[in-house]
Amino acid sequence: MKLLFNYKFIGIVLLPFVCFVIVYAIIHKPDIDILNSSDYSIRAFSDSVVLGNSQCTVTKIEHAAHVKFQLKAGYQFPFAGVQIEKNNQQLFDISHYTIHLQLLAKQDMRLSIRHNQFIPQYSDSVNTLSYALYLKTLTLEQGVNNFAIRTEDINEIPEWWYTLNPRKTHDVLASSFEQTKYMWLYSESTIPLNTSMQFEITELKLVYALQPLVHLFLYFAVCYYIILIVVWKFKKNSIQKLFLPIEHIAISQNQNTMFTEIVKILATEYRNPELKISDVAKSAGIYDEQVSEILKQHVDMNFKQYLNKIRIEESLHLLRNSSLQISEIAFAVGYNSVQHFNRVFKECMNCSPGAYRESL
Repeated sequence: MKLLFNYKFIGIVLLPFVCFVIVYAIIHKPDIDILNSSDYSIRAFSDSVVLGNSQCTVTKIEHAAHVKFQLKAGYQFPFAGVQIEKNNQQLFDISHYTIHLQLLAKQDMRLSIRHNQFIPQYSDSVNTLSYALYLKTLTLEQGVNNFAIRTEDINEIPEWWYTLNPRKTHDVLASSFEQTKYMWLYSESTIPLNTSMQFEITELKLVYALQPLVHLFLYFAVCYYIILIVVWKFKKNSIQKLFLPIEHIAISQNQNTMFTEIVKILATEYRNPELKISDVAKSAGIYDEQVSEILKQHVDMNFKQYLNKIRIEESLHLLRNSSLQISEIAFAVGYNSVQHFNRVFKECMNCSPGAYRESL
């Protein structure tokens, strides 16, 4: 339970969510209600711009645009519908948006939604036919039709565009959709000629598409938590567990009796922060050098290393089996400085006393 309320632990767990919020705040773009925006206009558009005879009218009514058109012979591929552009004629960004479109059709019909993109170092700003053109066909039934279309899914390029732009036969699909000149919604040539057709645009919004970011976040979060669990498991397994409290150390009968004597002395005196090798040698009735030689022979450590080992092992026992504070444990096992205890503990265990206790 202590682990759950550790601020550091909570911070590590919540890190992906914090990153998501920060990234979302940076890249999020506002929704655009084109139908009701004063920055955009919806105009009638037909093949009359290329000397065709098709007709189209757009009537703006409250929160809607009524479109009435009629295809007529004259242009090779008659078309009519609406053109959407910024009032200031500037390019606009539709990348990572979803188009929310509601159309009320008076008859069954097929329309196509289109947009063009300025291609840096290629497009002529005056000749919009040099802009990349993308389209998607929509099938409308009589009545209300609702669509939610990701702008990236409007990606079909008509063959005639490649005919007009033979120098640009690759990388067109790599457009970022950030430099849009026009959007269109107009009829396919399959609609019969000389037939009055009507539809009403009751919703036309660009809504920022959060879904790709959510998918990326979920992928990142899963990878992050898998790595976190692996690191935690590795770190926990790398922590050397307590062998036994010093009072329970058993000495094999075939070991040197003087080594046994040294261990017994350390078992009773290790809590003394002033304990020195000379104190142990004096109690055992031998020289300091002999203490060092015996420890080197039996445990391959010098006096200071072995004393620290005993103290750390006892601190592990207390960390696991008592509610003593870290500072209390430090003094209980023979350190007169908490900082010194923390440093030695980390050198031996590759973690702090607090981290060890939390891992239990």
